[in-house]
Amino acid sequence: MMNWLTKEQIVERFCFGDDIMSSWVSLPSLAEMISRAMVLDGHEITELYIWNEVIRPSIENDGIDFSIGGDVRYQIPTVVYMHYADWVDRIGILLGQINDCDIQPEWTDSNPCTHTVVKAMANVAVKVSKAASKAYEQANGHSMMEVFAKSLETGEDFDQSRARLIMERRGLQSVH
Repeated sequence: MMNWLTKEQIVERFCFGDDIMSSWVSLPSLAEMISRAMVLDGHEITELYIWNEVIRPSIENDGIDFSIGGDVRYQIPTVVYMHYADWVDRIGILLGQINDCDIQPEWTDSNPCTHTVVKAMANVAVKVSKAASKAYEQANGHSMMEVFAKSLETGEDFDQSRARLIMERRGLQSVH
């Protein structure tokens, strides 16, 4: 892995801002990091190819716009959370591997630089998940894990358990 960047250095090259909830992501920079890593791992690949085969398809397929100022190249970090699994799967396909939902795909050992970029993307995704969970809990007085546990306990639909927990936390209110 000759003098390749650390996970933290990679994050600094595509995710900008101190607080994950007010940060932004440069998808061209992420595509550059992926392509540089793959080249260092011995694969001939271009940044444009990564953009067209890894990054862009999943963004276009989901139809949700996380862009900043209407420019698809710059997104809020939620985009990494939303597309991480698809991007890792697409990277694996480019490496000739069919991913079968492994937590750590088979290609990671033989592609250490690319694996470091994947870990950097995972780092951003986890930060987004933690921040969203914290914001949800502050707003509603319970966590999503509590909703999940209640749903399992009662056999209710997840949304029904969530609504019930919200109402329980609010308590009785007068009717006018």
